[in-house]
Amino acid sequence: DELKNYTGRFSGLGDWLAMRPRDTFLTHTAFAMASGRCVAYIAHKLGARSVKTAALGFAKKYEGRISSLYLKNGKDNFDFPRGSAIHTPGPEMSLFTRIVPGPKRCVILKNWFKREGNTWPGDEEMNFLNEISETYLKHLVHSGEVSKRKGKWAMGWSQWRGFNEGILAIRYSLKVLSDNGFHHIALRKAAGFGFATPEYLLRHNATTMWESWWRSEDLYSRNHPMLGEQVSGIDIFNFVFIY
Repeated sequence: DELKNYTGRFSGLGDWLAMRPRDTFLTHTAFAMASGRCVAYIAHKLGARSVKTAALGFAKKYEGRISSLYLKNGKDNFDFPRGSAIHTPGPEMSLFTRIVPGPKRCVILKNWFKREGNTWPGDEEMNFLNEISETYLKHLVHSGEVSKRKGKWAMGWSQWRGFNEGILAIRYSLKVLSDNGFHHIALRKAAGFGFATPEYLLRHNATTMWESWWRSEDLYSRNHPMLGEQVSGIDIFNFVFIY
């Protein structure tokens, strides 16, 4: 009950096809909370007061449960007790859904900005780097797209100049950034270049969206809406340009 042995590795719903490991507990529990909120809203519209009260109580129960566990022991990065601030979804989901208590939102947002990117050990990317010319490899190194991983060249993904999020947290991250005045960072994520960006897909001859950020010749689809929530950022970017 206190997530003492939880390491984010339970099976189930999570931020699928993200670059980071998944936090399945947060995903499941937050969706249960959201279900309660939805029922309460519908009940409110229908004038069903008793149903609304029960649904709000259900939602508040799960909201409080997440908040107490993920802020336990002064963890101001909004992470499960044994976590190390690398799992997804994370602070962006909790800020988006207002699970984070008001007095804590600024510090949680600030600590979210401390998250970093990493290199990617995918076979297809490694094979690609082994086949390109030395000149092109130097270009990728110079642009910051490639660096060493355990002595071998590897593609790198960025936290703030591209996407590391999966099917769920793409929307949460773009909306949280926009709602808090960081439209330029939301735009930078969507308009970034290199691995785990729309530009990377286009550079590798994509004509439709891929199911994964990484190249896959034998498993994931090259025509799939899995990561389509990046399109939800269009409204954000329209606001920036109009403003």
